[in-house]
Amino acid sequence: MAGYGSLFERLAGETVRSANVSHEENVMASVAAHLSKMLSTRAGSAQALPDYGLPDLNDMSLSLHDSLTQARSAIESFIERYEPRLSAVQVTSADWLFGALSIFKPDPP
Repeated sequence: MAGYGSLFERLAGETVRSANVSHEENVMASVAAHLSKMLSTRAGSAQALPDYGLPDLNDMSLSLHDSLTQARSAIESFIERYEPRLSAVQVTSADWLFGALSIFKPDPP
């Protein structure tokens, strides 16, 4: 049975759902896969969408605090614009997650 995924995942046949995985887990896996692809794309590398991608964060010549603030803002804007399944995106730095991509579902108010 085909699972839920992005248009490109469905076209590529990458949405096979396992019987023991919930719909919510499938959606989270799809979002995580898309975010991983998005965040590894550099600005200007997609000719059809010149603003798609992140600026080269290594080129920031600001203080560490200003660089982190600018990077967070760029990532939040990018995700909110190109990942419609997420809203109210908040990016935080966490030393204990170095090198990892994690998605946290906020607790309901």
